Amino acid sequence: MKILAIDIGAGTEDILLYDDTKRSVENCIKMVLPSPCQVFAAQVKTATRHLQDLFVSGDTVGGGPFSHALKRHVEAGLRVYMTENAAYTVRNSLDQVKSLGIELVPDSGPKNFEGETIVLEEVNLEKLHNFLKFFGESFLDIDFVAVAVQDHGVFPEGMSNRQFRINKIREMLKNNPKPEAFAFKENEIPSYYPRMKSAVRASKRQLPNVKVLVMDTSPDAILGCLMDPAVEDVYPILVVNVGNGHTMAAIISNGEITAVLEHHTRLLDSQKMEKLL
Repeated sequence: MKILAIDIGAGTEDILLYDDTKRSVENCIKMVLPSPCQVFAAQVKTATRHLQDLFVSGDTVGGGPFSHALKRHVEAGLRVYMTENAAYTVRNSLDQVKSLGIELVPDSGPKNFEGETIVLEEVNLEKLHNFLKFFGESFLDIDFVAVAVQDHGVFPEGMSNRQFRINKIREMLKNNPKPEAFAFKENEIPSYYPRMKSAVRASKRQLPNVKVLVMDTSPDAILGCLMDPAVEDVYPILVVNVGNGHTMAAIISNGEITAVLEHHTRLLDSQKMEKLL
């Protein structure tokens, strides 16, 4: 079995090409790359320096530094045009996107546009494949693509994206308290998770016959920690994932999440972390 696993965070993109024909997982290819949102943010900053308007199309991807760069671009008196699908990168409410001064346009783009174009694609399998071909690897025999992204979801009016996310985490834990319940098969993703759906579309667009699994990045890391032989059958256990963007901690008992917290990492220091835990 061959699995391409991609974890797309706020700072890095972590990649594992698992191949059960290798002697062990240590012999499988592993890479850490800059997160796509960091790459796109750098492109926006270049356009800002050159005083160029922007047209942004493509997939719904992670925002973070990319969204901040777009807002600064508008504040500099430059124009930003986005397709609706790409605009969900900035906010999960198109009205909020427009309130930032970003202009929504059809997929064909603005008329008579003269400026810089950015096409968003965070699951870029073709680039990875072209690189790894130099090392004798092929993606043509991959069985599964597993992608981890954080998707706050499209929230109803009057509710913040953070509150919506916490509510959905609570609902999911009531239905199934196991960490793996946060993983979705390609045809089972709820409609309110546009970024997850976009990750599936991007994967199938490049590898049409592959099966795709999508999972939230924070529970994904929690589940990964439980795979460590050192904690096998040790309960209860406190598992903490400190990411570039978010920190999640969970108490696991008999393979089930009994308590969980999530916070922005940039707002935490050692004292706050200790108090919360």
